[in-house]
Amino acid sequence: MNLVGRRLDLILVPKPVLLLIYLLHHVEIAARLLLSCLGIYSPPAPDVAVPEWYHGDDHGDGVGSRVAAASIKRQLRVVEYSLWAKRWGGGGDTCVICLGEVEAAEKVRELANCRHSFHVDCIDRWVDAGHVSCPLCRAPLLCRCSSFVSIN
Repeated sequence: MNLVGRRLDLILVPKPVLLLIYLLHHVEIAARLLLSCLGIYSPPAPDVAVPEWYHGDDHGDGVGSRVAAASIKRQLRVVEYSLWAKRWGGGGDTCVICLGEVEAAEKVRELANCRHSFHVDCIDRWVDAGHVSCPLCRAPLLCRCSSFVSIN
């Protein structure tokens, strides 16, 4: 039989071989679960899409991350909570990062995309920890525009 130039659409695998592969897969899952419960194994972190601008020129020393965090914080408006509440119709008086109450006279950072607000110290620690999205709705902290205009 001449198979040159023919496409093989079907590969037949014996049922016992398929069952063995299926069994081995479940043994692997059980072993990983057991090892992770014992603290010996930790699953690999999922690939998270981080914007290119966030990495900066970080070569392992953390400088690029600190520069990016400082840049993010500079672009987030700081306003008095009572003014923010008037402009955007209130919204809970609780900072979801620290779960503390936000007083009317306190300064908060207003996020560019979603307009949520948080204590300045809380959102600064959030950004310093490497997060680039809103802790409440996961929208990007900054607008994806090529140029960002700050309104004071």
